[in-house]
Amino acid sequence: MADRTRLDRKRHVSLKDFDPGDTGDIESKEQVEAEIEDLRDRLQEAQEKLYASRSNGVLIVFQGMDCSGKDGTVKKVLSALNPQGYRAESFKTPTSEEASHDFLWRTHKLIPQKGYIASFNRSYYEEVLITRVHGIIDKKETERRLEHIKNFEKLLANSGVLVIKIFLHISKEFQLEKLHDRLTRPEKLWKFDPSDLKERQHWDEYVRAYEDVFEATGTKRNPWHIVPADKRWYRDYRVLKIITEAFESLDLAYPKIDIERFGELDLDEETRAKLASAKRKETKDRAEDERQKSTDSADEDENEEAADVGVDAVDDELEEAGGDTADAELEEAGGDAADAELTEVGGVAAANSEDAAESETAQVGVEAADGKPADSEAEAVVKPARGRRKAAAVQLAEDGGAADEGKPARGRRKAAADQQAEDGGAADEGKPARGRRKAAADQQAEDGGAAGEGKPARGRRKAAADQQAEDGGAADEGKPARGRRKAAAGEPINVGLEAAADAKPAEAVEKAAAPAARKTAGRPRATRKTDTTEATVPATSAEAPGEPNQPKQPGRRGRKPKDS
Repeated sequence: MADRTRLDRKRHVSLKDFDPGDTGDIESKEQVEAEIEDLRDRLQEAQEKLYASRSNGVLIVFQGMDCSGKDGTVKKVLSALNPQGYRAESFKTPTSEEASHDFLWRTHKLIPQKGYIASFNRSYYEEVLITRVHGIIDKKETERRLEHIKNFEKLLANSGVLVIKIFLHISKEFQLEKLHDRLTRPEKLWKFDPSDLKERQHWDEYVRAYEDVFEATGTKRNPWHIVPADKRWYRDYRVLKIITEAFESLDLAYPKIDIERFGELDLDEETRAKLASAKRKETKDRAEDERQKSTDSADEDENEEAADVGVDAVDDELEEAGGDTADAELEEAGGDAADAELTEVGGVAAANSEDAAESETAQVGVEAADGKPADSEAEAVVKPARGRRKAAAVQLAEDGGAADEGKPARGRRKAAADQQAEDGGAADEGKPARGRRKAAADQQAEDGGAAGEGKPARGRRKAAADQQAEDGGAADEGKPARGRRKAAAGEPINVGLEAAADAKPAEAVEKAAAPAARKTAGRPRATRKTDTTEATVPATSAEAPGEPNQPKQPGRRGRKPKDS
């Protein structure tokens, strides 16, 4: 019932949808008598807090047709208020002074100050009701005034004034009955006004005017309440309930007073005892509030800690999963960069792939090429280094047993590396899986010989490859480490020079291959001879000198020897 009769947003409103005689599920006044007494007590307490705190002002607006009970509601319902903080205002026909100002001028000066309550029997809404019905203002001016009223109520709300707007809804038949009573009952005759009969003839026009008012000015902060008013007892009950709940929505409280300032006064013992008791109560309440805040804070910390634990667990899983991938990418990138530094300008990408494949074989400890047929080895050469490493690791994981069936390739590679780390001995107990895999790779590099002692894992892998190149024979003596690795792999060392020679013209090759005119130690300068024999360019780069760092030869036109 309360929700349906609360108009707090712009929507089409028809008063025909509201029954003026509706009482909800309450059949008689006796059912709500106890609640009415409780509501009155709560309203009185709320007014006292409002007056003491001076935090807000409250304006109660009553609108309705003639005989709807506006005067009776003020008398019966608001009599619970203390008249020291409350006043009632009635809006009649504007005076000449009021009419010479804007239509809200007489209203603004009657708005209650903070700590006080005011009720309007009729209100500034009459400026868009009776003036519209009697043609004093047109439709355009009516819409403009409604917009001004809406903004005016917004100003009041922003200034701390609570506006409670109540429409007392009666039926046309009920109005006629009340007009008859005023004419037939001597104690009611003073209320009768002949103009009431004239206004009754515009009933339908007033209904449409009110519906437009509700649609234009019913907002969330300043809603309208449609109260069925054919039953007087239910009208009073509903109005009292609406006003009391609106007061309590302000969350009013008594102000806090510093009791210490009364210590300078010469008070009797009884007053001092009361002040001391009040101070103890205030201290106790403050301590209780602090304790409650601490409890709430502790609960929040526990919740945050639990959330952090869950986040840490997820982070650990993500770090382990993503860390392995990052390590593999960094290791591959670092190995490629190191090989690129050692590779000559004219080198080919195949040398990098072979070096990376050999390096990874030394790290993982897998010699997959020995166990593959010739066709598999040829396919491995075609694949890039990273693909061959993954294939070897997957093969190891598949050979480990049926326990790894169903795992993805990455999971099987991790399982194989973990198994190798676990087989290394009890020394690696307690290390994470990622650490054990690195330890296993380092152990394999260390097993290659004492020459790798003290070197990092990558250095030991290169040392192992160098050892293989040295074991190939004395023919490789004097070659750099990269050259020995290529010789061990059976690849021409100066492939880059060969490719560069193919791209140069014959004359340029002859100039590059011509021997230099050198000084002979101990020979007199006068007897120095120049060898003018043209050097023969080898047909292939394989017949060229084996030193990759041989100095550049001078051209055919060398320095002429001086005559003796």
